[in-house]
Amino acid sequence: MSLLPDLGETEKQSNLPVLTFSYDNTSEETDEAIRTFRKTFGSKRGWIMTAAYIVMLIAASVLLAFNPTQPVLYLALGLCVIFLALTISAPSRKRKKLVKRIESMPPEDYVCELYSDKVIIKTYIREQDGVKVENPEPVIQLFPFRGEYLLDFDENNSAVLLFVNGSSFFCFPKRCLTEEQKAKLLEVLGKSVTEID
Repeated sequence: MSLLPDLGETEKQSNLPVLTFSYDNTSEETDEAIRTFRKTFGSKRGWIMTAAYIVMLIAASVLLAFNPTQPVLYLALGLCVIFLALTISAPSRKRKKLVKRIESMPPEDYVCELYSDKVIIKTYIREQDGVKVENPEPVIQLFPFRGEYLLDFDENNSAVLLFVNGSSFFCFPKRCLTEEQKAKLLEVLGKSVTEID
């Protein structure tokens, strides 16, 4: 009997997930997740367009005050108001359209495997073309904490969110996590993001 640790056994243990949990997403959770995602990674283009329309609106108003007989200025003022309203409401309209599309899709189940150096998300599609699929093969996505993926996370009222490259996210509902699992998830993600920064 050796007093030295079995390095092979230690290596096997490090390949085991720190945390594994199953979850699904409701449309309400997805809607709230999109809102949180947009707050964190707001569209610069949207802010620039809003600012541009406000400047044009002010300019048209000033010109109209000095020359109220020009019908073109009334047209410009009206167009600025319409385009400003459309620009401001665009994120909300897109979010509602996305949530509606998600609601019409077949339900999916997920399994998250959290490791000290990566996250693996397995997606199980239970229905295809209206037919139930028995024992579906998962679609597997791997996100290392280092390398090409810049991961970040946030928490809202209903879920813990994992952001990938500022362009997509995964929503882990709190209703699917025990308090211990949630604490472990936040601990590992917090440590990983701190190490990347």
